[in-house]
Amino acid sequence: MDVKTAFLQGDLDYVIYMRQPEGFEDSTHPGQSTAEPCMYYRSQNGTTEYILIYVDDLIVASSSKEQLGDVKKELRRAFEMTDLGELNTIWLSQRKYVEEVYLKLNMGDAKVHATPMEHGLHLRNNMAPQNETEEQERSSVPYRNAVGSLIYAIAVAMRIVSKYLAKPGKEHWSAAKRIIRYLKGTSELGILLGGKENASEPRKLVGYSDSDYAGCLDTRRSTTGFIFMFNGPFTWQSQRQSTVALSSLQAEYMPLPPGTNEAVWLCLLAGELGFKQDGPTMLFEDNQGAIALARNPKLHDTTSHIGVRYCFIREELGHLEIALEYLSTQDMGADISTEPLARDQFLTRRDACEITKHVL
Repeated sequence: MDVKTAFLQGDLDYVIYMRQPEGFEDSTHPGQSTAEPCMYYRSQNGTTEYILIYVDDLIVASSSKEQLGDVKKELRRAFEMTDLGELNTIWLSQRKYVEEVYLKLNMGDAKVHATPMEHGLHLRNNMAPQNETEEQERSSVPYRNAVGSLIYAIAVAMRIVSKYLAKPGKEHWSAAKRIIRYLKGTSELGILLGGKENASEPRKLVGYSDSDYAGCLDTRRSTTGFIFMFNGPFTWQSQRQSTVALSSLQAEYMPLPPGTNEAVWLCLLAGELGFKQDGPTMLFEDNQGAIALARNPKLHDTTSHIGVRYCFIREELGHLEIALEYLSTQDMGADISTEPLARDQFLTRRDACEITKHVL
């Protein structure tokens, strides 16, 4: 006698985890998104259903209301669940969070500012306390508490003041309080996704990449910034570059690999959501030299130090999935993610990023 699949009959006394073999497809079970591992989708009967999971919360979507109801029934059969109703828009706001912070810091009566940071302000390490008296004054202010509390509320300004957590001086604390005043006056603003687009118009993914040059006076490193718009601000980044750029061209070129990588990922995600892009995704840059370098298949002596890893941009441009195009500095929306801007310029950029007050 032969016991069939005997090795599968034993009882295990510990938990094992398995991964579905690549290429295996089961039409009765949802597939996992390649771009977003917490998203699952299933196509059947000419419709597609999506489930996005965050801990114990789910967003369920479908191109058919009937299929959407069937998916919810399937989930209820397996789990005890509460249906919170139909979702038409996603409103991203930090109002409650910001209010809790400025009240905790006793700044409820503080005057508000129109911009988070003063234009042209350059903070430095040598602004730290220089004597015992200044050190005692520093220890009495909740600098770390304030900066740590708002680290997820605003990208550029908090990135700048967070560099001085070890020994903040008066100028650092003044800058941090200004950020809180700005957030206090703009706590009603947020990002609205959905509910505003024309269904007849295609959803276009557009990216903007920018950099300052040697903006950090302590390290002389530049700051990378990019923003991707997908019927609203979808992803963004503000990050100090890991090495010192030797020229403005190199500083502007260095944001392109992470920006290109983000564009590739977003194109994949958009395709899985049923919004496959018609033609290459546009990534705008305001430095003609950086664009020429990205398109040039050869590394010259003046640019060979930039490194082979930046050839990734050229490879993606060759696939025709991404298109790198010039946009004037005056119209470059990503500069809001690299440095403090003047009031009018900042407000113009913020409006262009569709940071607005939600009207119900």
